[in-house]
Amino acid sequence: MKARNINTIRVFLLLACCLLPCLGRDCSAQLPDDPSATQENPFKEKVDQLKSITRFIRPSERPHLPGEPPAAPLTFHEQTLFYVQQTFGTSSFVLCSYPPLITMGFPEKNYPQEWKDGAGAYARNYGDVFATHVAAQTGKYLVAALVREDPRYFAATSTNPAARTIHAIGFTLIDRSRDGGSMIALSNIAGAFAGGFVGRAYLPRGYNDNVHALQRTVGLLDGSFTVPILGTTTHNLIQEFTPELAALGRKLHLVRRQPVD
Repeated sequence: MKARNINTIRVFLLLACCLLPCLGRDCSAQLPDDPSATQENPFKEKVDQLKSITRFIRPSERPHLPGEPPAAPLTFHEQTLFYVQQTFGTSSFVLCSYPPLITMGFPEKNYPQEWKDGAGAYARNYGDVFATHVAAQTGKYLVAALVREDPRYFAATSTNPAARTIHAIGFTLIDRSRDGGSMIALSNIAGAFAGGFVGRAYLPRGYNDNVHALQRTVGLLDGSFTVPILGTTTHNLIQEFTPELAALGRKLHLVRRQPVD
């Protein structure tokens, strides 16, 4: 019971932190009414803690990204392994389980009953989300291999948060070739169309037309679609600011610290 309460508190703190990052603080800090605390230290500690949470990490401190200068070009074999990992990794199966709950909890007014009630409806919606995910990743993989496009996200060289945000958004349409040069992100566009139009094969009547397919395509690019797909833009933003999010999670004891060798 105690462990469950602790986990509940951690989830609540994570949600609160996403809305009000300035509330993050070290639980071990002295309280203002602690007799052993001085009149000056509490304020200074809070400022130091806030800086340690919100500081923006330099590109060289982002081990989860290829970074700058461009990493070594991917071979076809490495690109295939990257595709398999991104498409059929454990996280894909797990994350695909959440959007059907949202679809069934807030269904379209004219959505067929068999798509919004019961276990069968959940299976159909899960299949739709996963099929969209696989189609989008496969389209991206095939086109990237054909035009020699690097499927990885490369971090911004700037430490300015606004510049990094613009870089992540722009990387949706302009990314890199295997040689490290800039190019139109044909694989992202192709993957979005593949994921957007695959639903025409099985979605209920009225939702399998070109209009809905184009809406899904746009969602796959900008992030307005589903949780596992996220959208290329949203995915880039998460990649760009992962170090800050991880540091904040460690500060709130929501993410385990990596052991030091």
